[in-house]
Amino acid sequence: MKHILKIHAFSFKKIVDGSKTIDIRLFNEKHQLIRPNDIIEFVCDELNERILCLVKAFLVFDTADNMIDVLPPSLFGYPNREEIKVRVRRLFSIDDQLKYNVMGIIIDCLDKKGHIQKREANSLEEESSANLHEYGEVYRPVAKPLQNQHHFEPKLTAELEQEILEKSGRE
Repeated sequence: MKHILKIHAFSFKKIVDGSKTIDIRLFNEKHQLIRPNDIIEFVCDELNERILCLVKAFLVFDTADNMIDVLPPSLFGYPNREEIKVRVRRLFSIDDQLKYNVMGIIIDCLDKKGHIQKREANSLEEESSANLHEYGEVYRPVAKPLQNQHHFEPKLTAELEQEILEKSGRE
């Protein structure tokens, strides 16, 4: 499935240069439809550009601060946690975070790998489903129950876990 999400120029550039591999969103009804192997088309109105990314997995936390405290800042494209927290607080109120929870979408930018929108989104979706089925469904390290019962079971594949550990400098 393809999802179209708006994004600010600063974050857009970080995805393109490969420094940002997690996008933070509220886990609202719209974003609950996002699944591993889906395609996200990030639209940056400021730059009048678009980019395609593959959803490798996603994580759900009760607040962004909890997510940021657990994961290495380099996954978000920043050198330290405090800068990430400041930027996220500007985007999402704590009330909204507690109401919906927060998801971190682990993405792989397809455009930087030479897949620059030359193919139709459907063919990218088929390719991602066929070639990247080994990625986990959802990793949800927070025990807070979510209201919607139609979520995947928490799961993180060894390959994705290794990738996160490598980026955090731990093995």
